[in-house]
Amino acid sequence: MRLICSTRVVELWITSWCPYRTNKFNWNSTLNWWTNTAEITDLKVPSFTTGGFGAALGTFYIAEGFSPTTIVGNAF
Repeated sequence: MRLICSTRVVELWITSWCPYRTNKFNWNSTLNWWTNTAEITDLKVPSFTTGGFGAALGTFYIAEGFSPTTIVGNAF
């Protein structure tokens, strides 16, 4: 099986320290945010489902134009 993916990742990390510090008070804070998008751009076999959590809860759907982590399930 041949699979080609396109991936875009963005990460942001901000750390700040409190400008007012004493022997009894110190404040540090950190904010992390990230996003990761992937798309299957070239699949040399027909689309298929595999693995996942079973038919009732969803399985992974592998197809061109979709993320390799796409989960599909049955309508209730």
